[in-house]
Amino acid sequence: MVPSGKLLFYPMYGVCSMETGEEKSDLQDLLSCYSLYFPKQELHMLIPKQRAQQKGIRPLSNVDSILSSRALFFGEYARLPFNTSERRIVLQARIESGCLHDHFGIIRDMICAKGYNLKLNSHDRSILSLAREMLESELKYVLNISADDASTYLREDIEKRQRDFNTQRYSSVDN
Repeated sequence: MVPSGKLLFYPMYGVCSMETGEEKSDLQDLLSCYSLYFPKQELHMLIPKQRAQQKGIRPLSNVDSILSSRALFFGEYARLPFNTSERRIVLQARIESGCLHDHFGIIRDMICAKGYNLKLNSHDRSILSLAREMLESELKYVLNISADDASTYLREDIEKRQRDFNTQRYSSVDN
């Protein structure tokens, strides 16, 4: 059992705090549930423990994992599939993983998509936006900074990555 008040990360929702573990009656059987509070959405949810574990609820990352995932963000990008259906499946799996490095990777790979003429569609852009929100949520609590500072931190990294990518792309064209 996770201690009450502990900060956790729930994929697709972001940072939450554990309020209690409760027993709730569900018509036929007794389900054990987490009572979670999502501060960004100001949302209280009861989630069956089994479902939360299947979805990948996890403890909040630490500064070291942020730094190592951030280093990968500035590393080599992965090409996304040109086929929109395949790309949707890949991106959906990565965003639902709730893994910090997957969120950084989604942003990195979409920034670099221009390099091989991949046009992003509305679903791609919504996944990109969600990846940013999830990262900002976690950065805020792990680094103990305001939401605005977390947004600025991420925006500056994205701008730096774009500049580095564009510089690298144009210098390879010149050669």
